[in-house]
Amino acid sequence: MNKTIRAGLYLVFLFSSLSLTPLFGQTPLIKLKVVGELANIRIRPDIGSLIIQQFPRDTLLEALSKEGEWFQIRVEVEGAQSLTGFVHESLVSVMDALPVETEVIKKDPLPVFPVEKEEVVTEKPPVKTPPVEEKAKEAKTGPPQGEKPPFSPSPLHPDGGIRVFFDLTGGGAFFPVGDLNTGARGLADYYAHYLGTTGDGGYASLRAAGVFGGNFIFPSNPRLSIFIGMDYLGGSRESLMDYSVAASARTFTVRPKLRVLPFHVGVIYTPYSFAYVKIAAEYIFANMQYFYRYSDGAFWQQWSGTASCSGPGALAAVGLLIDLSPAFALTVELSGRLARLRGFEGKNTYTDSDGSLAEEEGTLYLYDGQFTGSSTFPLLFIRSKVPTEAGVFNPEKAALNLTGITLKAGIRIRF
Repeated sequence: MNKTIRAGLYLVFLFSSLSLTPLFGQTPLIKLKVVGELANIRIRPDIGSLIIQQFPRDTLLEALSKEGEWFQIRVEVEGAQSLTGFVHESLVSVMDALPVETEVIKKDPLPVFPVEKEEVVTEKPPVKTPPVEEKAKEAKTGPPQGEKPPFSPSPLHPDGGIRVFFDLTGGGAFFPVGDLNTGARGLADYYAHYLGTTGDGGYASLRAAGVFGGNFIFPSNPRLSIFIGMDYLGGSRESLMDYSVAASARTFTVRPKLRVLPFHVGVIYTPYSFAYVKIAAEYIFANMQYFYRYSDGAFWQQWSGTASCSGPGALAAVGLLIDLSPAFALTVELSGRLARLRGFEGKNTYTDSDGSLAEEEGTLYLYDGQFTGSSTFPLLFIRSKVPTEAGVFNPEKAALNLTGITLKAGIRIRF
């Protein structure tokens, strides 16, 4: 009785195997071997298509077909879901073509329980997920042959680490400056009034400064980043007024100078890969210097002062990114700054040709000075206390107006 049942089961299994052979044995698979450092499996046969899986060198794959330069393969993703993907021919080599079920039949031709055994047979081994160390090779050694990724704002390395960008830029800043120019022009006008001549030349205002800076950028996602950095703004401008009359050589020289260090922290929004906007809060350290020298023949007298101050500011900018390579991009940025600093402290030094020397430490003040008649002239000097002597009006602490625009260009580096 048992022998009869076993023989019947064997005949049923043999008939089922023969009838299913055409379903599994007709379509040959193309045997592939990964020859690149890392093979990217993409959702479409396109170099810009999304990557759905990666395999390291020497991984064996089986392709269903070939479309142009791409092999079509089936991969397993999380949840045992199967997807069809494509791998570029430059990343693999063709080994041979095998029937789907040939290897399975040789391994187990006569199972004891054929129905249950048939249910667990798979067409190919499970997908091998490459280790983290193998994925990191693409970032170190560059893309596999046939692929050249562009400069990307993506925040993540293949190993899951955070990318860091660095901007190195230079250009020019344009702003009113304010009281430093007002005081220099006022003293030049006083000498012209005192000598009774407009003379040759005139005061040229300081309104521009060179700018150099750098920023570290930490992306949180492809569109939003946090950045910290600083700029250096520096500029000076000398003006010479000639009030000479006949044989009397009279000149007045003025040279304002400015140095500014804005430190900033803010966010960058990148709606497109080639453009961005950013805003930042700033804390600014500034230094103003004035130099006045009046010469009348052999006699001369001069004043020089240096004063410093710090305070808050704000910055907003728009910029363009021009791709140069996977690691470098050209940046062009136009920014606007809002800042006005007041309360400069420093020291004034007076010297003349007679050997006089006088120093005064205190606050930088702008005030109106009346010397002859009803004419008044704005003057800028460092004074130890609020100037209240006769002929002085409207004293106030001098301010530096940095509100203006900055145009910079430079390089963005991806680490």
